[in-house]
Amino acid sequence: MATLTGHRSPAVLMRSHGVFAIGPTARDAVQAAVMCEDAARTVHLARAYGDPAPLPPDQIDALHERYARHYGQR
Repeated sequence: MATLTGHRSPAVLMRSHGVFAIGPTARDAVQAAVMCEDAARTVHLARAYGDPAPLPPDQIDALHERYARHYGQR
């Protein structure tokens, strides 16, 4: 849990272990774990096809804001 303290992500991919996720409910923790695994798969495939360019921090912030406020909201 200390690894995630102060970060906006509720999940972390741990080498030789897999995903560790937290959330206010079990459903939220599972959703965070699944999204972390999806992101890891995307990065793995991107690296297999070349050297992906990192996103600038402002684009990361904008994407996080969209996810947190709009994506999947009812």
